[in-house]
Amino acid sequence: MPQQSTLIGKVLLVWALVTLGLVGAYDYLPAKTWQWIPTDNPEWYLYSEDIFGGASYAERASPSDIHLRCKLQTPRIDLEPFCGLHIILDGRADPPLVDLSDYDLMRVDVDYQGANKKLRFFIREFEPGFSSMQEPVDSSKYMSMYVSVDETTDTIEINLSEFTVADWWVNNNNVPRKHAQGSIERVAAFGIDIAFPAALGYHELRIRRVVFEGDWVSEEHWYRYILISWAVVILLAGAVRLYQLRRVATHLKAQKEQYQQLSEVDQLTGVMNRHGLSAYFEVVKADPTAWPVSVLFIDIDHFKPINDNYGHGVGDVILRRVSETLAHCCRERDQIARWGGEEFLMALPGTDLEAATRVAERARVQVAQLVHPELEREQATVSIGVATASLPGELEMTLDRADASLYRAKRQGRNRVIRFE
Repeated sequence: MPQQSTLIGKVLLVWALVTLGLVGAYDYLPAKTWQWIPTDNPEWYLYSEDIFGGASYAERASPSDIHLRCKLQTPRIDLEPFCGLHIILDGRADPPLVDLSDYDLMRVDVDYQGANKKLRFFIREFEPGFSSMQEPVDSSKYMSMYVSVDETTDTIEINLSEFTVADWWVNNNNVPRKHAQGSIERVAAFGIDIAFPAALGYHELRIRRVVFEGDWVSEEHWYRYILISWAVVILLAGAVRLYQLRRVATHLKAQKEQYQQLSEVDQLTGVMNRHGLSAYFEVVKADPTAWPVSVLFIDIDHFKPINDNYGHGVGDVILRRVSETLAHCCRERDQIARWGGEEFLMALPGTDLEAATRVAERARVQVAQLVHPELEREQATVSIGVATASLPGELEMTLDRADASLYRAKRQGRNRVIRFE
């Protein structure tokens, strides 16, 4: 038990050290990354206000790269000049939607040439209950953020939380409030266009690289898992400790029963001793079906000469043999006990005086018929006194009466049964 307790302590100590390592290791965990661009055969589209009859136009500047060239001109219609491009995240998927919720950072390498001061980055997401796959452009949710063109000289780092739902999309499409919240779980496309107010003239956009980054495990979940692991370890340690305590309790109970048995059983003959018989009588007293109770006081005749002539070893053999024979005369409810020395007492619950006398006579005869090779000519017989108690209050008096009857049997010549009447 102490060794097991020490083992639990060592496990808790080791796990405490592991926890310290896990707490410090979070900052060194590798990021979860998805290099989206460059990719083979990207599916991308360009647009400008010429689709509505405007003067501006856009064209692909490279057959292989995501490279847009457009010219914004004085509008011929009541519409501000614009141009831009958008890229389908995964055109091979069905539906062509990508869950970006595992990422929180976006790194974009983009080359820009032109006179505009800002670029608009946007995400187009499919909104269940509002968007339609039949009209993906018009019904999809638009989320955008703005980047200064000065940032295009280096890799642009964008937190995905910077993308907010575009007011114009909400207002123009009369979007219900429950569909107007930002989310990135079903993203269809990413795009860049020339931010309003757009400078007239030539503009070029070339997207070289787009990488999404995130944590394999969020910091919140990381520490939550550590707490959960501690809860599991403590529960397991408690379960082991409880198991150990139960084992100890079981062991102590077994020891108690063993010691109790040792205290209630005569070690020589294996039958109950006087102390055990007292506990048995307490049970009998509380059982209303046990009455009347008859008592047989039994004494081995001339036992002292046997001990004196043949030794205590032979005397012990005779005691065991006689006790076994008396035990075989008992019924299931009866109890035989060694009262002391060569005396035995047999308790017969639910037995009146007549029936008890018959049991006593049968026991006397069977003992008398025993063969004792250890003895030369002597025969081991018993004298028995019988008495009956009708009520629990008469039990002590009945023991005295059975004892008195036993001594009457001895005075009358031994090897006989005398009952108290």
